[in-house]
Amino acid sequence: MTPEENAAIDAMDSRDTDTGEALGADEARWLSRAQQVYTDSTDYYQSSLFKNWRASIAHFRSRHADGSKYTQDAYKHRSKVFRPKPRAAVRSLEATAATALFTNDDLIDISGLDPNNEQQTQAARLHQALLQHRLDTTIPWFQTAIGAYQDTHVYGVCISRQYWTTAPPPRPITPSRWTRKPANR
Repeated sequence: MTPEENAAIDAMDSRDTDTGEALGADEARWLSRAQQVYTDSTDYYQSSLFKNWRASIAHFRSRHADGSKYTQDAYKHRSKVFRPKPRAAVRSLEATAATALFTNDDLIDISGLDPNNEQQTQAARLHQALLQHRLDTTIPWFQTAIGAYQDTHVYGVCISRQYWTTAPPPRPITPSRWTRKPANR
């Protein structure tokens, strides 16, 4: 990892958690609990996961991990070649996952609870068409799925929360808004 990345990771512990406002007893208790959970999770992360994740990231980037004998002065004048086997293995696994996930054009299959009920069948077809369109056109589904798959092989786990928000379309600017005259229609 670069020194900037290391500094950014190390700076996470020095963040100011003071809200700057007086809290009631209940809010202070919940804030104290949240800070304790954050401290416990950070301690666990640093003691159990951090070193392994850094080594995995370095290997995926075709570099030797921090603390490796190849990064010491005794190996300074030796070959700098790092055979990128972890990256090659992950790439071939990604190709396999892409084949398994995206060989069928239908990303989802939705059906009604009662196949004999025509209304449920039609509603299921409509929901499938809408969601299929959404996944095909507006959500980078391929990048999301393959990126998550890559994270599972580099880090050993992937946790993701996907959501989208919609904003109303902007009002068109018409001459009537600026001149207070009725627009020609």
